[in-house]
Amino acid sequence: MEARLSDNPGESAQRLHAAFMRFSKRHWMLHADLDLRPQEFALLFCVRRMTEEDKGPRSSDLSERLCVRPSTVTPQVDRLVRRGFLQRSPDPNDRRSVRVRLSPEGSRMIEEHRAEFLASFQYLAERLGEERSRELADLLVETADRVQPRNGQGDGQGDGRP
Repeated sequence: MEARLSDNPGESAQRLHAAFMRFSKRHWMLHADLDLRPQEFALLFCVRRMTEEDKGPRSSDLSERLCVRPSTVTPQVDRLVRRGFLQRSPDPNDRRSVRVRLSPEGSRMIEEHRAEFLASFQYLAERLGEERSRELADLLVETADRVQPRNGQGDGQGDGRP
């Protein structure tokens, strides 16, 4: 059963947008010391998830997973390589391809910030309590599953991950 919006559905949408923006801004304030853009942070976590053994993803794999064009991923990878967070290596199975993986510094930084990120959610869960935490988690999963990508790919259903 769908929930009924207020008499002014635009107001509800604006409140949702404001809440998401406020949350996003606070989250990125926690990581301001790194001078990383949100998209770069997402790319680093994506590389971490997609790396199998020593074989990391190709840029095309990253662009597909992040739902962006390869021309968007390449400059981000370039910047993260220059900053020492990523390393490039030739694909052993295809000399035309290059694979990307976290550098030791990138791995250390991701694990450190992942721990801080999880601790911030632990703090939030303690403040909200078990029932409200589950309700919020359920609402966020439902939201992620219903959001339609701008590029029109997919049906808006999924696990909420890029």
